[in-house]
Amino acid sequence: MPIAALFMWGGSILRQWYMRKETDIGNHILPIFIFICFVYWIVCLQNSVNIEMATRHYPYFLVSLLEALAGTVVISYLSMGIQEYKISNSIAIIGRYTLMILCIHQLDFYKIFWSVFISSPWLAALTRLIVDLGILMVVILFQKFYKKLLGKLENTKM
Repeated sequence: MPIAALFMWGGSILRQWYMRKETDIGNHILPIFIFICFVYWIVCLQNSVNIEMATRHYPYFLVSLLEALAGTVVISYLSMGIQEYKISNSIAIIGRYTLMILCIHQLDFYKIFWSVFISSPWLAALTRLIVDLGILMVVILFQKFYKKLLGKLENTKM
């Protein structure tokens, strides 16, 4: 739990300093900072240096923490950059259902042993993503159908 608190504190600092439109960082320094964060994050990922908070696995403790913060900075600025495009509406739908996605993701992790079927970890991750989003779409469609059915049943009672 102390690591999660550290991330919450780091997120608060990032929000205060970097996420403002009227940032004190010059226009030339910010893109360089984001690029350095991106390179550091990718190099760490390629060398299997990452944090697994569920199992409390922090290889190279400080390096791993910096890698997680660098990845957060990159994803945050990427998210801010795509807000103007239509794809952000699709991503917003996923954002609305993140808790449901987490539940689906955990269920498929415990019920299906992906390593038996797929040897590549990247392909297994992509397959899990596609399966999880497919199940999410089925659940969303079922919810919409159920709401329409309830609406029709309420209208017939009146």
